[in-house]
Amino acid sequence: MPFPATRKEMEEQGYRCKSYTRCRGCNDSMEFWSTPKGGSIPMNPMPYADSPAVSHYVNCPKAKAFRKRPT
Repeated sequence: MPFPATRKEMEEQGYRCKSYTRCRGCNDSMEFWSTPKGGSIPMNPMPYADSPAVSHYVNCPKAKAFRKRPT
């Protein structure tokens, strides 16, 4: 199944917004979402149902500092 394209699709597929915060790397606003399998994903703000679902890692200049290293 492809990643949801909008906030509405994320909610329909079982993703849930957990919190609103600022990125520790770039200080931009972002939302933390829980995935259907229990993980977390930082997303750019999505104020409307048809807002595009874009991972914060796409825009964050400090994204590499927050990625988990493979085991």
